[in-house]
Amino acid sequence: MLGPGPGGSVLDCENQDSARKSLCDLFGCGSEDLVSFFQRTDFEGMYEDHSSRYPFPEFVHSEAVSAFGPHKEVRTVCWFHLTSAFPECDFSEGLLPLDKAIHPIWDALLRVFESTQHHANLCAMRENNVQDHLYNLKMSDPLHWGPHAVLVRESAFYPDAIGAHDYLYLPEIIEDICNGYRNEYRIAIHEEVVAALRPCIVKFRSCHGIHPGCIEAALCYVSHGIKGEELSDDINMCFYGEGRTIPAADILKVEYVKRP
Repeated sequence: MLGPGPGGSVLDCENQDSARKSLCDLFGCGSEDLVSFFQRTDFEGMYEDHSSRYPFPEFVHSEAVSAFGPHKEVRTVCWFHLTSAFPECDFSEGLLPLDKAIHPIWDALLRVFESTQHHANLCAMRENNVQDHLYNLKMSDPLHWGPHAVLVRESAFYPDAIGAHDYLYLPEIIEDICNGYRNEYRIAIHEEVVAALRPCIVKFRSCHGIHPGCIEAALCYVSHGIKGEELSDDINMCFYGEGRTIPAADILKVEYVKRP
């Protein structure tokens, strides 16, 4: 696990083991104490009994603070960017926001269809207009430029359980282009594009965008693991890059995986 920075700790939810180690460091407790805390505490029952007016993850966090005392400040968080990339993408320029990533995405997409009837149509779409509302919304609003990432790596494989898009199948902006192609030409090219992509998870570290909900989501994630429960949307904490590139130096791992 990545070492802590000065005056604070690292939160790393790559797996159950790294998440438990992070929480033990944050709360200054032993692994056995952490496991015992989750095993003996019926969070769902207590939450219903208290008729809590704040979200469930906040309730879990308050119980952990009651049990172990205040935790250290989180200075660095490991995030997981979920995508499906074209083979030529090596992330050597870092993780790019949408306004910078869209040009190499179009270039790669055109190469996939270079010897087919779709190539000229896609060139025309790129030059003129994509007939898809979501594509045009994302391209026109920096709020959607990312880069985006999730706190819990395992959530990549359970998009339905946490109410998220399946990025390992088809990234949103590429799906929007495919939808626009279908809207204009009445032909679906989604499966050809999926076949040309490699699902991958890019792990990076950042000291920006650290929200109190990060610890809450990590606690819920570890609770699910210890109790053998399925993941749910209480672990769905995300990173929003605000249109800034994630430097290549902050990328810790590029992992190619199988689709769920």
